[in-house]
Amino acid sequence: MKENIVTAGVVFIIAVLIAGCAAKAPVVQDGKQVAMFVLPDRGIRDGMQENERNDRNEVGQFMEEDLINSLSHEGYHATLIQNRNQYAQGSAAYLVFVKINELHLVGKASRFWLGHAGGPTILNAHYEVSGSDNKLTLAYDDVDSTIRDWSISPRELNHRFVEKINDTHVGTSR
Repeated sequence: MKENIVTAGVVFIIAVLIAGCAAKAPVVQDGKQVAMFVLPDRGIRDGMQENERNDRNEVGQFMEEDLINSLSHEGYHATLIQNRNQYAQGSAAYLVFVKINELHLVGKASRFWLGHAGGPTILNAHYEVSGSDNKLTLAYDDVDSTIRDWSISPRELNHRFVEKINDTHVGTSR
């Protein structure tokens, strides 16, 4: 009898975890799932030092993957694209442009040896969202800094972006 109660408890906990981690229902507009085509720009320019390019590539890749996962979890059909030609225009399709404007990365090794003296990781990004008519529906810059793990800043910026999309996305039903 005691084993049955324990088994039932474990099954209940697993069911709650699965339900809590499942993606939300699709975001629908005009009877179609809303598609978000994410076009990243890591802000790499000619003349940058190799370590700065490497930092932007590392943070950029992490940020892009996190944004795709965050949008998908919210119910959007999110796709990472490499150029504007890959954006499939439609009544329920949006182009999301994300650019890293500024990055001051303090890595784990520096944080370990220097602690807070290494300074904060600072990430400044620009977000734009435009619809099928190429009309800008959202555009803003956002900045985050942390003295903990650098991955916190991209996650926080993406989280705030997804909240803005959910709050301002006109014509969607959830």
